[in-house]
Amino acid sequence: MRKARKKPVIVRAYRLGDESAVVDGLMAEGGIRQRADGSFEVFSQEVKGTFGEHADPGDYIKIDSAGCPYPNSAAYFESRHRHIAEDFYEQRPQTVDIWMAGDPTGPEIRYLVEHRGLSFHADDPERYFQAPLWGTLLSAAEDAVIVFYRIERSGMGEITDVEFNFVAGDEFARTYELLPEG
Repeated sequence: MRKARKKPVIVRAYRLGDESAVVDGLMAEGGIRQRADGSFEVFSQEVKGTFGEHADPGDYIKIDSAGCPYPNSAAYFESRHRHIAEDFYEQRPQTVDIWMAGDPTGPEIRYLVEHRGLSFHADDPERYFQAPLWGTLLSAAEDAVIVFYRIERSGMGEITDVEFNFVAGDEFARTYELLPEG
């Protein structure tokens, strides 16, 4: 499997539930919806249906290069970003495993298909990848990248859990760098 590293870039992020003109604007435009229970639905590029990605108060949203919000859990965000000032954060470089359409199918992809509902739709290049993530069914175009944030294995090397997401191809090119193979 290939490896990539998140580029050390400065991003703007907003904590859901805190006062923010940006979040208020996204809510007015329909990019974020607050549920009756106080949680949120975030309509990222990968949301193709009626329901957004689930996020809780205290989780963060970032805005991708297409202007769409996408959620990060508070624990994930805070472990991978350093607050600079106001709504500016520095992303700490992280090396991750990745998979792109056309790459060899290894045990990680088989695990996602068998246990996490990943499916492929060659007949619909704009919804080529689909999987239940963040409380909804997400879809991504064929040029998207599956990014593995965490792969847990048993003592015997069997995959027991995977944390992953889709990253749109243009967003991946802007925010990640492919590492040399080998």
